[in-house]
Amino acid sequence: MSRQRRIHPWAWWGWALLVAAATSLTTNPLLLILLATAVTMVAVVRRGDSIWARGLWAYYVFAGVIIAFRLFIHIIFGNTSSTATVLFTLPRVELPEWMVGITLGGPVGAEQLLAATYSAMQLAVLIICVGAANALANPRRALRSVPSALYEVSVVIVVGMTMAPQLVLSAVRVRRARRLRGRTTTASVILPVLKDAIERSLGLAAGMESRGFGSTRRATGRRWSTVLMVLGSAALILGGYLLLASGDVFATHTRLHPAAPWTILAGVGCVVAGLWASGRQLRVTRYRPDPWRLPEWAVLACGLAALLMMIVQLRTDPGLLRPVTSPLGWPPLPVLVLPGVLAAAAPMVIDPRGRMPRPVVVAR
Repeated sequence: MSRQRRIHPWAWWGWALLVAAATSLTTNPLLLILLATAVTMVAVVRRGDSIWARGLWAYYVFAGVIIAFRLFIHIIFGNTSSTATVLFTLPRVELPEWMVGITLGGPVGAEQLLAATYSAMQLAVLIICVGAANALANPRRALRSVPSALYEVSVVIVVGMTMAPQLVLSAVRVRRARRLRGRTTTASVILPVLKDAIERSLGLAAGMESRGFGSTRRATGRRWSTVLMVLGSAALILGGYLLLASGDVFATHTRLHPAAPWTILAGVGCVVAGLWASGRQLRVTRYRPDPWRLPEWAVLACGLAALLMMIVQLRTDPGLLRPVTSPLGWPPLPVLVLPGVLAAAAPMVIDPRGRMPRPVVVAR
Protein backbone atom coordinates (compact mmCIF):
# COMPACT_ATOMS: atom_id res chain seq x y z
CA MET A 1 0.00 0.00 0.00
CA SER A 2 1.37 3.44 -0.90
CA ARG A 3 1.98 6.04 1.76
CA GLN A 4 0.36 9.45 2.16
CA ARG A 5 2.41 12.05 0.31
CA ARG A 6 4.19 14.81 2.21
CA ILE A 7 5.38 18.23 1.11
CA HIS A 8 8.66 18.15 -0.79
CA PRO A 9 11.58 18.89 1.59
CA TRP A 10 13.09 21.56 -0.64
CA ALA A 11 9.75 23.38 -0.62
CA TRP A 12 10.02 23.62 3.16
CA TRP A 13 13.58 24.90 2.90
CA GLY A 14 12.56 27.46 0.28
CA TRP A 15 9.67 28.66 2.47
CA ALA A 16 11.90 28.91 5.54
CA LEU A 17 14.65 30.79 3.69
CA LEU A 18 12.14 33.26 2.23
CA VAL A 19 10.68 33.92 5.69
CA ALA A 20 14.23 34.29 7.01
CA ALA A 21 14.94 36.83 4.25
CA ALA A 22 11.84 38.76 5.34
CA THR A 23 13.05 38.61 8.94
CA SER A 24 16.43 40.07 7.99
CA LEU A 25 14.70 43.26 6.78
CA THR A 26 13.18 44.23 10.13
CA THR A 27 14.13 44.70 13.77
CA ASN A 28 10.59 45.45 14.90
CA PRO A 29 10.08 43.16 17.92
CA LEU A 30 6.34 42.82 17.28
CA LEU A 31 6.91 41.57 13.74
CA LEU A 32 9.73 39.30 14.89
CA ILE A 33 7.49 37.70 17.51
CA LEU A 34 4.69 37.26 14.97
CA LEU A 35 7.04 35.68 12.40
CA ALA A 36 8.53 33.34 15.01
CA THR A 37 5.02 32.33 16.09
CA ALA A 38 3.95 31.67 12.50
CA VAL A 39 7.03 29.57 11.75
CA THR A 40 6.64 27.60 14.99
CA MET A 41 2.96 26.90 14.35
CA VAL A 42 3.75 25.53 10.89
CA ALA A 43 6.58 23.38 12.25
CA VAL A 44 4.51 21.97 15.10
CA VAL A 45 1.45 21.21 12.96
CA ARG A 46 3.19 19.78 9.88
CA ARG A 47 6.24 17.99 11.29
CA GLY A 48 6.41 14.22 11.31
CA ASP A 49 7.50 11.74 13.95
CA SER A 50 11.08 11.24 12.75
CA ILE A 51 14.17 12.09 14.77
CA TRP A 52 14.92 15.34 12.95
CA ALA A 53 11.40 16.59 13.76
CA ARG A 54 12.10 16.50 17.51
CA GLY A 55 14.84 19.10 17.59
CA LEU A 56 12.84 22.32 17.28
CA TRP A 57 13.11 23.04 21.00
CA ALA A 58 16.91 22.90 20.74
CA TYR A 59 16.86 25.79 18.26
CA TYR A 60 14.73 27.78 20.70
CA VAL A 61 17.28 27.12 23.42
CA PHE A 62 20.06 28.18 21.06
CA ALA A 63 18.14 31.36 20.17
CA GLY A 64 17.67 32.17 23.87
CA VAL A 65 21.38 31.67 24.51
CA ILE A 66 22.22 34.04 21.65
CA ILE A 67 19.91 36.73 23.04
CA ALA A 68 21.37 36.37 26.54
CA PHE A 69 24.94 36.42 25.22
CA ARG A 70 24.26 39.49 23.07
CA LEU A 71 22.84 41.40 26.03
CA PHE A 72 25.72 40.30 28.25
CA ILE A 73 28.28 41.56 25.74
CA HIS A 74 26.42 44.86 25.42
CA ILE A 75 26.23 45.36 29.18
CA ILE A 76 29.94 44.64 29.67
CA PHE A 77 31.46 46.30 26.58
CA GLY A 78 28.78 48.48 24.99
CA ASN A 79 28.26 51.15 27.61
CA THR A 80 28.48 54.83 26.75
CA SER A 81 28.33 57.92 28.87
CA SER A 82 25.74 59.62 26.60
CA THR A 83 22.49 57.93 27.53
CA ALA A 84 19.17 59.44 28.50
CA THR A 85 17.89 56.65 30.75
CA VAL A 86 20.43 54.93 32.99
CA LEU A 87 19.26 51.59 34.33
CA PHE A 88 22.32 50.84 36.47
CA THR A 89 26.02 51.58 36.53
CA LEU A 90 28.85 49.06 36.52
CA PRO A 91 32.35 49.78 37.83
CA ARG A 92 34.43 51.15 34.97
CA VAL A 93 37.75 49.52 34.20
CA GLU A 94 40.46 51.66 32.68
CA LEU A 95 41.83 50.10 29.48
CA PRO A 96 45.15 50.80 27.74
CA GLU A 97 45.40 53.66 25.26
CA TRP A 98 45.73 51.33 22.29
CA MET A 99 42.21 49.97 23.01
CA VAL A 100 40.55 53.19 21.93
CA GLY A 101 36.79 52.95 21.44
CA ILE A 102 36.29 50.00 23.80
CA THR A 103 34.72 50.57 27.19
CA LEU A 104 34.50 48.09 30.02
CA GLY A 105 31.83 48.87 32.56
CA GLY A 106 30.07 52.16 33.14
CA PRO A 107 26.44 53.26 32.89
CA VAL A 108 23.99 50.94 31.14
CA GLY A 109 21.40 52.85 29.16
CA ALA A 110 17.91 51.60 28.43
CA GLU A 111 17.94 52.87 24.83
CA GLN A 112 21.13 51.04 23.84
CA LEU A 113 20.08 47.90 25.69
CA LEU A 114 16.73 47.90 23.89
CA ALA A 115 18.45 48.31 20.51
CA ALA A 116 20.73 45.36 21.32
CA THR A 117 17.67 43.31 22.26
CA TYR A 118 16.02 44.08 18.91
CA SER A 119 19.08 42.98 16.92
CA ALA A 120 19.46 39.83 19.04
CA MET A 121 15.80 38.96 18.48
CA GLN A 122 16.32 39.26 14.73
CA LEU A 123 19.16 36.72 14.82
CA ALA A 124 17.11 34.46 17.09
CA VAL A 125 14.17 34.38 14.65
CA LEU A 126 16.57 33.53 11.80
CA ILE A 127 17.77 30.54 13.81
CA ILE A 128 14.17 29.48 14.49
CA CYS A 129 13.44 29.59 10.74
CA VAL A 130 16.35 27.25 10.09
CA GLY A 131 15.19 24.98 12.92
CA ALA A 132 11.68 24.83 11.48
CA ALA A 133 13.04 23.84 8.08
CA ASN A 134 15.19 21.17 9.70
CA ALA A 135 12.17 19.84 11.57
CA LEU A 136 9.92 19.77 8.50
CA ALA A 137 12.28 18.62 5.75
CA ASN A 138 13.30 15.00 5.55
CA PRO A 139 17.04 15.07 4.73
CA ARG A 140 16.94 11.66 3.05
CA ARG A 141 14.18 12.81 0.72
CA ALA A 142 16.09 16.02 0.09
CA LEU A 143 19.13 13.99 -1.00
CA ARG A 144 17.08 12.20 -3.64
CA SER A 145 15.96 15.49 -5.16
CA VAL A 146 19.24 17.32 -5.68
CA PRO A 147 20.67 17.70 -9.19
CA SER A 148 22.92 14.89 -10.30
CA ALA A 149 25.90 17.24 -10.56
CA LEU A 150 25.65 18.09 -6.85
CA TYR A 151 25.16 14.55 -5.59
CA GLU A 152 28.58 14.08 -3.93
CA VAL A 153 28.35 17.44 -2.17
CA SER A 154 24.75 16.84 -1.15
CA VAL A 155 25.66 13.60 0.64
CA VAL A 156 28.01 15.56 2.90
CA ILE A 157 25.38 18.28 3.42
CA VAL A 158 22.66 15.78 4.34
CA VAL A 159 24.91 14.01 6.84
CA GLY A 160 25.72 17.41 8.32
CA MET A 161 22.03 18.33 8.45
CA THR A 162 21.28 15.21 10.48
CA MET A 163 23.84 16.16 13.13
CA ALA A 164 21.51 18.60 14.93
CA PRO A 165 18.57 16.16 15.35
CA GLN A 166 21.00 13.38 16.12
CA LEU A 167 22.45 15.50 18.91
CA VAL A 168 18.98 15.99 20.37
CA LEU A 169 18.16 12.29 20.19
CA SER A 170 21.56 11.33 21.62
CA ALA A 171 21.12 13.78 24.50
CA VAL A 172 17.77 12.19 25.39
CA ARG A 173 19.22 8.67 25.19
CA VAL A 174 22.27 9.53 27.31
CA ARG A 175 20.16 11.28 29.96
CA ARG A 176 17.83 8.30 30.21
CA ALA A 177 20.78 5.93 30.53
CA ARG A 178 22.33 8.05 33.30
CA ARG A 179 19.06 8.21 35.20
CA LEU A 180 18.74 4.44 35.06
CA ARG A 181 22.20 4.24 36.62
CA GLY A 182 21.21 6.66 39.36
CA ARG A 183 23.29 9.58 38.07
CA THR A 184 21.68 13.00 37.91
CA THR A 185 24.65 15.23 37.09
CA THR A 186 25.04 16.50 33.54
CA ALA A 187 28.68 17.54 33.66
CA SER A 188 29.98 14.53 31.73
CA VAL A 189 27.18 14.28 29.15
CA ILE A 190 28.74 16.38 26.38
CA LEU A 191 31.35 13.88 25.18
CA PRO A 192 29.00 10.84 25.12
CA VAL A 193 26.36 12.86 23.28
CA LEU A 194 28.81 14.09 20.62
CA LYS A 195 30.31 10.62 20.21
CA ASP A 196 26.90 8.96 19.82
CA ALA A 197 25.60 11.62 17.39
CA ILE A 198 28.68 11.39 15.17
CA GLU A 199 28.55 7.59 15.16
CA ARG A 200 24.86 7.60 14.21
CA SER A 201 25.40 10.13 11.40
CA LEU A 202 28.32 8.11 10.03
CA GLY A 203 26.20 4.97 10.35
CA LEU A 204 23.50 6.65 8.26
CA ALA A 205 26.04 7.48 5.55
CA ALA A 206 27.51 3.96 5.60
CA GLY A 207 24.09 2.33 5.47
CA MET A 208 23.04 4.47 2.51
CA GLU A 209 26.25 3.63 0.66
CA SER A 210 26.11 -0.11 1.41
CA ARG A 211 22.56 -0.33 0.05
CA GLY A 212 23.55 1.42 -3.15
CA PHE A 213 21.43 4.46 -2.34
CA GLY A 214 21.92 6.94 -5.15
CA SER A 215 24.73 5.00 -6.76
CA THR A 216 26.32 6.85 -9.64
CA ARG A 217 27.99 6.03 -12.92
CA ARG A 218 29.72 8.34 -15.34
CA ALA A 219 28.44 8.90 -18.83
CA THR A 220 30.51 9.87 -21.82
CA GLY A 221 30.46 13.34 -23.24
CA ARG A 222 32.41 16.59 -23.43
CA ARG A 223 32.70 18.56 -20.24
CA TRP A 224 31.72 22.18 -20.71
CA SER A 225 30.37 22.33 -17.16
CA THR A 226 33.62 23.65 -15.65
CA VAL A 227 33.83 26.55 -18.09
CA LEU A 228 30.18 27.46 -17.56
CA MET A 229 30.48 27.29 -13.78
CA VAL A 230 33.57 29.52 -13.75
CA LEU A 231 31.93 32.07 -16.05
CA GLY A 232 28.73 31.98 -14.02
CA SER A 233 30.57 32.45 -10.72
CA ALA A 234 32.55 35.37 -12.12
CA ALA A 235 29.38 37.00 -13.45
CA LEU A 236 27.61 36.57 -10.10
CA ILE A 237 30.54 38.12 -8.24
CA LEU A 238 30.66 41.06 -10.64
CA GLY A 239 26.88 41.53 -10.51
CA GLY A 240 26.90 41.41 -6.72
CA TYR A 241 29.63 44.02 -6.58
CA LEU A 242 27.72 46.33 -8.92
CA LEU A 243 24.57 45.79 -6.88
CA LEU A 244 26.26 46.57 -3.56
CA ALA A 245 28.01 49.59 -5.06
CA SER A 246 24.60 51.09 -5.83
CA GLY A 247 23.87 51.62 -2.13
CA ASP A 248 20.77 50.49 -0.26
CA VAL A 249 18.89 48.30 -2.72
CA PHE A 250 15.58 48.66 -0.88
CA ALA A 251 15.77 52.41 -0.40
CA THR A 252 13.12 54.57 -1.98
CA HIS A 253 15.50 56.58 -4.16
CA THR A 254 18.27 54.27 -5.36
CA ARG A 255 19.75 54.16 -8.86
CA LEU A 256 21.01 50.68 -9.65
CA HIS A 257 23.88 50.16 -12.02
CA PRO A 258 22.31 49.30 -15.40
CA ALA A 259 24.55 46.27 -15.86
CA ALA A 260 23.94 44.78 -12.39
CA PRO A 261 20.66 42.87 -13.02
CA TRP A 262 21.74 41.62 -16.45
CA THR A 263 25.10 40.42 -15.10
CA ILE A 264 23.38 38.55 -12.28
CA LEU A 265 20.89 36.96 -14.68
CA ALA A 266 23.72 35.91 -16.99
CA GLY A 267 25.60 34.41 -14.06
CA VAL A 268 22.56 32.46 -12.89
CA GLY A 269 22.00 31.21 -16.43
CA CYS A 270 25.61 30.02 -16.77
CA VAL A 271 25.49 28.25 -13.39
CA VAL A 272 22.22 26.50 -14.27
CA ALA A 273 23.60 25.49 -17.66
CA GLY A 274 26.79 24.22 -16.03
CA LEU A 275 24.85 22.12 -13.52
CA TRP A 276 22.70 20.73 -16.33
CA ALA A 277 25.76 19.85 -18.42
CA SER A 278 27.46 18.23 -15.45
CA GLY A 279 24.32 16.32 -14.56
CA ARG A 280 24.09 14.80 -18.03
CA GLN A 281 27.50 13.22 -17.46
CA LEU A 282 26.36 11.52 -14.25
CA ARG A 283 23.60 8.96 -13.82
CA VAL A 284 22.10 8.61 -10.32
CA THR A 285 19.68 5.84 -9.42
CA ARG A 286 16.43 6.89 -7.78
CA TYR A 287 14.26 4.48 -5.82
CA ARG A 288 11.03 6.42 -5.38
CA PRO A 289 10.08 9.47 -7.47
CA ASP A 290 9.38 12.53 -5.32
CA PRO A 291 6.95 14.74 -7.25
CA TRP A 292 6.79 18.53 -7.15
CA ARG A 293 3.18 19.59 -7.50
CA LEU A 294 0.80 22.43 -6.70
CA PRO A 295 1.13 22.22 -2.87
CA GLU A 296 4.89 22.73 -3.14
CA TRP A 297 4.41 25.84 -5.27
CA ALA A 298 1.82 27.07 -2.75
CA VAL A 299 4.29 26.68 0.13
CA LEU A 300 6.92 28.66 -1.78
CA ALA A 301 4.32 31.30 -2.65
CA CYS A 302 3.54 31.75 1.05
CA GLY A 303 7.16 32.49 1.88
CA LEU A 304 7.51 34.76 -1.15
CA ALA A 305 4.38 36.71 -0.12
CA ALA A 306 5.89 37.36 3.32
CA LEU A 307 9.09 38.66 1.73
CA LEU A 308 7.29 40.83 -0.84
CA MET A 309 5.08 42.46 1.78
CA MET A 310 8.16 43.25 3.84
CA ILE A 311 9.90 44.79 0.81
CA VAL A 312 6.83 46.91 -0.01
CA GLN A 313 6.69 48.19 3.57
CA LEU A 314 10.42 48.88 3.52
CA ARG A 315 10.11 51.01 0.38
CA THR A 316 7.04 52.91 1.59
CA ASP A 317 7.82 53.53 5.27
CA PRO A 318 11.05 51.86 6.46
CA GLY A 319 10.82 53.49 9.88
CA LEU A 320 8.08 51.07 10.90
CA LEU A 321 10.34 48.09 10.26
CA ARG A 322 13.32 49.54 12.13
CA PRO A 323 11.88 51.39 15.12
CA VAL A 324 14.08 53.82 17.00
CA THR A 325 14.77 53.31 20.68
CA SER A 326 15.50 56.93 21.60
CA PRO A 327 13.23 58.23 22.96
CA LEU A 328 11.81 55.12 24.56
CA GLY A 329 8.41 54.09 23.28
CA TRP A 330 6.25 51.19 22.19
CA PRO A 331 7.25 49.98 18.71
CA PRO A 332 4.64 50.51 15.98
CA LEU A 333 2.88 47.62 14.28
CA PRO A 334 2.86 48.01 10.48
CA VAL A 335 -0.54 46.83 9.28
CA LEU A 336 0.73 46.36 5.71
CA VAL A 337 2.98 43.47 6.76
CA LEU A 338 0.28 41.53 8.64
CA PRO A 339 -0.97 39.76 5.47
CA GLY A 340 2.60 38.62 4.90
CA VAL A 341 2.73 37.18 8.41
CA LEU A 342 -0.53 35.32 7.77
CA ALA A 343 0.92 34.04 4.49
CA ALA A 344 3.98 32.76 6.38
CA ALA A 345 1.66 30.73 8.62
CA ALA A 346 -0.55 29.49 5.77
CA PRO A 347 1.48 26.30 4.97
CA MET A 348 0.11 24.61 8.07
CA VAL A 349 -3.25 24.24 6.29
CA ILE A 350 -1.89 23.25 2.87
CA ASP A 351 -2.75 19.62 2.25
CA PRO A 352 -0.55 17.66 -0.19
CA ARG A 353 -3.33 15.46 -1.52
CA GLY A 354 -2.43 12.24 -3.22
CA ARG A 355 -0.17 9.36 -2.37
CA MET A 356 3.48 8.62 -2.95
CA PRO A 357 4.14 6.83 -6.25
CA ARG A 358 5.20 3.23 -6.15
CA PRO A 359 8.91 2.43 -5.88
CA VAL A 360 10.49 2.30 -9.31
CA VAL A 361 14.26 2.27 -9.77
CA VAL A 362 15.08 4.73 -12.52
CA ALA A 363 18.23 6.50 -13.66
CA ARG A 364 18.34 10.21 -14.16
